[in-house]
Amino acid sequence: MSRPSFVSPVTSAPGRLYWSRQILAALFSFECLVILSAFADAVQFFIPWHPPFPLAIVPAAIAVPIGAAIVWRHGLYLPGMATASAYLMFVAWTIASMGWSPSRVLAKQILMYELTFLLWFIVATSFVVARDRTRVVRMIIVFAIMAVLLSFAGLWISYFHGNFKYTMATAIEGTTNSRAYNRVGYSVAFGSVVLFGIASLSRLWSAKQLLSASLCAVGFLFLLVGGSRGALLSALGGCLFVMLVMNLPSARGRPRLWTSQGIIFVVVVAVAIGLVIIVNAGVELTTLNRALSYLRYLENPEISLRRDRVQYFTSALEHWYSSPWIGLGMAGFNMVDGRGEMPGAHPHNIILEILVNYGVIGLIFFGLFVWTGLRNMSVRRLSTDPVMMIVGAVFFTAFVASMGSQDLIRHDVLMMSIALMTCPPLESPSPARRSSLDTSRRRRAESGSALPVLPKFVRS
Repeated sequence: MSRPSFVSPVTSAPGRLYWSRQILAALFSFECLVILSAFADAVQFFIPWHPPFPLAIVPAAIAVPIGAAIVWRHGLYLPGMATASAYLMFVAWTIASMGWSPSRVLAKQILMYELTFLLWFIVATSFVVARDRTRVVRMIIVFAIMAVLLSFAGLWISYFHGNFKYTMATAIEGTTNSRAYNRVGYSVAFGSVVLFGIASLSRLWSAKQLLSASLCAVGFLFLLVGGSRGALLSALGGCLFVMLVMNLPSARGRPRLWTSQGIIFVVVVAVAIGLVIIVNAGVELTTLNRALSYLRYLENPEISLRRDRVQYFTSALEHWYSSPWIGLGMAGFNMVDGRGEMPGAHPHNIILEILVNYGVIGLIFFGLFVWTGLRNMSVRRLSTDPVMMIVGAVFFTAFVASMGSQDLIRHDVLMMSIALMTCPPLESPSPARRSSLDTSRRRRAESGSALPVLPKFVRS
């Protein structure tokens, strides 16, 4: 494929992104079902029904025939096929590693997840969502809606029940893992970054910007009380990515520094007001307290009986040295590190996890999978394509999360964001249309709006 030309700088935002019709369409869309299946662990806590099977199966079962019908009608999306094929090559190597893995039970569980849920997320995103920019926008909107709903629900629980982390762990005992607060936190983090990106793309101090920035502040407020340090750090990393892209020299037009400062000002003020309210209400800032306790641990490691991330990283590197090329095999680290067939002893870093379990060869296969998406994220496209910038922010948020949190198979959003990066670029307008687009932009500029009229391809 030849490199596309672009029509609008990053200083402008796709105004259609904010229409109420788009929001309603997103709520009743294939994309919403995919996100619901990905965030099922987070959603399950807030509903009274706890089925004896993973809740993610329900929306996935509804979405599979819909996705199949879409693929049957429109055919296979070749860039998406490359991404899915690269993922299957990586999975093939993980299957081969079972031949020398000391694990038998946990390895089969990981393989089952790779060939079911993860494969479903990648195929659905690669073949259905990524092929259509309208669907990509819908998925972005669903990320934001999920963050808002979970944030308000989490803040309500924190206000009326106290410690959200403890409340969630005790309420879901026997239904899912006790660290599900992390799933809620990361779900909020992805959507908060999306809201930050939307606010950054809006005209300064416009109603759209103030609304999205305020909702972003609600998300960060929950992240402060939710207890997930990794989710808060990931969200901050994603927002930093947006700020850096908005200030790239290649982002033509008026400087975006003042817009970024305006967004930060709104978010900080809203968070500060919220903190005053919840502190006066007696709500504990669990995330900050856990961060401070970790700093105290670094100063005096013997005060804790639990292993920390640095110890996991060091142990993973030591075991990788014993078999650098092919690794220990699927779930091998769990076995040699003393946890046995029980999950939870992963290296807490997907690069180290791939190296220690699948070796350098496995990392090459996984890198090929990541490259199928990253190859589309040139600096120019990031600075000229608003949709790609937000997708890139979600990817960066998920990547930061993967550097210190759950095992590889739990990073479904990272996998989906790689597939989303294969979405087609903005259409280049023909010379006949360019004059009409310029005229429309001039009329909108004269009326005080900085938002352009984008090609029809990106409208719903």
